[in-house]
Amino acid sequence: MTKKIFMGLSLALCIAAVSCKKNGNDVAAKTDGLNDADKALVKAAGFNTYRTSVKPDGTFILEGDVLVTRDELKEMANQKPAHNIIIGGEEHYRTTNVVSNNGAQVRILTISLGSTGFPSNYTTALRNSISRYNNLNLRIRFEERTPGSATNIRIFRSDLGGFNAAGLITLGLASGFPTNGNPAPSFTFNSNTAANPYFNTATKIDDVLAHEIGHLIGFRHTDYLRRQSCGDGSRETAGQIGAVLIPGTPEQNQISAGDNSWMMACSNGTPGFTNFDKIALNTVY
Repeated sequence: MTKKIFMGLSLALCIAAVSCKKNGNDVAAKTDGLNDADKALVKAAGFNTYRTSVKPDGTFILEGDVLVTRDELKEMANQKPAHNIIIGGEEHYRTTNVVSNNGAQVRILTISLGSTGFPSNYTTALRNSISRYNNLNLRIRFEERTPGSATNIRIFRSDLGGFNAAGLITLGLASGFPTNGNPAPSFTFNSNTAANPYFNTATKIDDVLAHEIGHLIGFRHTDYLRRQSCGDGSRETAGQIGAVLIPGTPEQNQISAGDNSWMMACSNGTPGFTNFDKIALNTVY
């Protein structure tokens, strides 16, 4: 099946006129506003500088959809995880920071749409994602709250821009990875008119939503090292934030890009957890 969704740290839609397969020339580094020190910091934290940018306020957008402060990026670069696996291909990985349950048997994580006025299919998608996570009986459990409520995780919509020169459009932007045992607090859907045609069904919104929640609770791309599912040639590294292999998931090359893990860098737009996704989630949580 042709991949149309670029997910994760570069959650984007491939424009119809541009192939989703990239050659070496197609993936020349696109770095907006990064000086040499910024690039070194991004790489030390374990992320590729391709489609990474720094905003006027000094915050970084990592590979298109994870927003972090400079201090958070420095923290990632300075950590020393006990297990820093960097040889994998399509295994399941987590960061060294995950969500703690604060001594409770099950920790409740509240989640809401950040305001009223979302189209109804976003509410449907949120409830579908919550149900799929909660059906796994994890040590974290998601509960929906009224739109606009102060919650652990809030979902927003904002104009994140249209298609870039490479034919990619950002669909969602996560606010980071867990810190101090708490999930990153939010992510944003792209409300740009160019992105709207993708968000025409609850199923596709659910796919994006569940993936971004995965980042907020500490999961990295299943194919983080080679991004085989995209074929775009860009690479991420474990860095100091960690890419910790989750026990029980396949070793290198034992699964293919077509297996469509919920945390693969590219997806075909169909939500759901594979058997190995379920193992990864149950092992960590």
